[in-house]
Amino acid sequence: AQDSLPIAVVSMTTRHVIFANAKAIDLFEVDPHRVTVYCADDFWVDPEAGARFRETVQREGGVTGFELLVRGLRGTERWISVSNSLITFEGDRAALTIFTDISALKFAESALRNARDHYERLLNTATDGIHVLALDGRLVEASPSFYRMLGFDPTTPPALNVADWNTQWSRSDLLERVALLVTHPAVFETQHRRSDGSV
Repeated sequence: AQDSLPIAVVSMTTRHVIFANAKAIDLFEVDPHRVTVYCADDFWVDPEAGARFRETVQREGGVTGFELLVRGLRGTERWISVSNSLITFEGDRAALTIFTDISALKFAESALRNARDHYERLLNTATDGIHVLALDGRLVEASPSFYRMLGFDPTTPPALNVADWNTQWSRSDLLERVALLVTHPAVFETQHRRSDGSV
């Protein structure tokens, strides 16, 4: 079990590594014959984040899931989740530390944020009326231009359902069409009722 995750023991006095298993040696790209030469601070990309990490460990006696960006000795950067607790190791106060590589998760989160930013820029700058409907016809999201088309202030949009503005079909017909669009995208023209009742 010891070798299933990267594990290290770090002196709380000198900050030097006292012990590291093979997984930790690979993670931080260190020479296995010189493990005790290295200081934990050698690997933090952001020194301020490293300082917060140390302060939290000292204050609370350990951390769970503390996220840090680290750089191995060959230059590989990774996001890791750190969990540790204070122990006595060979007479020294030390931190028994387990590392989990969460780089893939952090990169996915970054990609999702970038996609969301792109989507929001598209909505906010669109001149055409763009809107997203739930299967029950509720308006989930819309561009400011769409709200203006309906006569509403985009900064204080009301809760709407497609049946509130569509003048051509009954509510049941609209829901059938919305459900059909999920599997059979189509282009069609509609008439919209504005907030003042005009069409």
